[in-house]
Amino acid sequence: VLHCGDLFDSVRPTNRIVRIGIEQLVRIYNAKIPLILISGNHETPKQLYKGSIYSVFEALPLDKKLFNVVYKDIYEFFNFDGLTVHAIPQCSSDEIFKSELHKIKINASTKNVLMLHAGVTGMREFSHCESNELLVDYECLNKSEFDYIALGHYHGCVNVAKNAWFSGSSERLSFNEVGQAKGFLEVNLSSKAMINLIPTKTRPMVDIPPVDATGKDSVALREDIIKTIQNEQPAGKIIRLTVKT
Repeated sequence: VLHCGDLFDSVRPTNRIVRIGIEQLVRIYNAKIPLILISGNHETPKQLYKGSIYSVFEALPLDKKLFNVVYKDIYEFFNFDGLTVHAIPQCSSDEIFKSELHKIKINASTKNVLMLHAGVTGMREFSHCESNELLVDYECLNKSEFDYIALGHYHGCVNVAKNAWFSGSSERLSFNEVGQAKGFLEVNLSSKAMINLIPTKTRPMVDIPPVDATGKDSVALREDIIKTIQNEQPAGKIIRLTVKT
């Protein structure tokens, strides 16, 4: 299992969210499935003194054959039977990121997979220069010798270069993602990379008709809002309701 960053959505996730995240990682670990997790820009602090949420795992006696977290501004690689995974986490600067990219050496005796958390040049989604965002050159991806490149950062599932894919998020995080397929990618490297999206069950996002607040007092407005929401049968849905004034 490869997770390409932003497991957590903030540098300081709540205790509840940390517990949920750890519980799911433990499920994978107890099933003896090897996991490599790299840090993303949302969970990487801009000030080093704050430390990383992933440093918690260093205090635990975890088997490195099964569980590895990469978050310290450095390139690391991991060898498995017939496979080498090259991992670069979110870095504190673009200079460090590019420097670590140049350290990678393809293992000619195995399949090679690269893990990155970065945007891709030329994609309009990355033209707004999000805080702490790194970019990798499209031509670099398209001409690479990797058998597969696993990318994190963009929330949509999309093939961006020859063997390079964003798996996307497993849940919809904003109304910009309505209609996007959500899940994780199953990658078969037996010959060339064969990619299959395994969908996850996600909550539907629904825009419901606006409520007009004109001339209504707070009691009447509240009743209209409740009635409008109830008419949508909201259980299990993410709902956006606009109140017009």
